[in-house]
Amino acid sequence: MRRACRHQSLLKLSGWRCGAAVFTILTAGAAVSSVVRAELVSPSTDCLSALSQPERRTVAGINDGDTLTLTDGTVVRLIGTKAPSAPLGWRGDRSWPLVDDAKAALSQLASGADVELRYGGRRLDRHGHALAQVFAVKGDEHVWLQGELVARGLAPRLFLP
Repeated sequence: MRRACRHQSLLKLSGWRCGAAVFTILTAGAAVSSVVRAELVSPSTDCLSALSQPERRTVAGINDGDTLTLTDGTVVRLIGTKAPSAPLGWRGDRSWPLVDDAKAALSQLASGADVELRYGGRRLDRHGHALAQVFAVKGDEHVWLQGELVARGLAPRLFLP
């Protein structure tokens, strides 16, 4: 029997079956206490054990605030979050709010970095993009990209049935 963890809402889409969530809804510019921030950027060992073994790859490019391309050509969607994006057909003179900020943050966190992909549920979406929890590896440090974007207020948690 799998143990519950506190990251249910953010990680549910990747197959994690976790207990009560302690996340708060964050908005851009909202103050994040160190306790809440630690909860967002560090999934518990219980949650990690529910995922596949990590697959190590290297990031070739950042497509947008929640999608990256690996050196082997795989396109990866950061499951459980949704970064801002302009509506289809947007032709405005200025960029859509926070779109550039989210892409810049993901770029700062992951461009050219080695990453570990961990899968829980479905591995591919209908477009053939990988659906994974992604951790940037910098030495002995592993930065959970989804948690970091949520903590910065650049991507809310994503809920789908």
